[in-house]
Amino acid sequence: MIVNTQSFGELDIDPKDVYEFTSGIPGFEDNQRYIIVQPDPEMQFCYIQSIEVSSLAFLVCNPFLFYADYDFQLSDACQQELNIENEADVAVWTVVTIDRQNNEVTLNLLAPIVVNVRDKRGKQIILHDSDYETKHKLSLPNSEQAAATEEGL
Repeated sequence: MIVNTQSFGELDIDPKDVYEFTSGIPGFEDNQRYIIVQPDPEMQFCYIQSIEVSSLAFLVCNPFLFYADYDFQLSDACQQELNIENEADVAVWTVVTIDRQNNEVTLNLLAPIVVNVRDKRGKQIILHDSDYETKHKLSLPNSEQAAATEEGL
């Protein structure tokens, strides 16, 4: 299957690698099918790229790499919706925002993206009654931070 993307050009993907977000992502509810694009395997970041809109992609990362104590509970309803049977089914990503003006990178820990890697289902959830915020500073070594900002990561 060929997918056209604004940032990565034409990608040849296996249809089995498409994640279904039945409710979309908040603000983008009409876009429900995404793939994971990791342009540089050495980096800890990847993109969730819409296969329906070539210009729609979210920079994401595994929040546990940067916040080891990050913790939340998935509701039974969410586990059922995503068909999660055990912890091995789950991957968690957070949206990364880059503020080039202030040379700052932040993670949205308030609204993680939870996916069932086995069934390729995903959902962005909002953590109600949480102390997490939409902009938690990401602390990278200076050289990595500079490289990430320069590369748009």
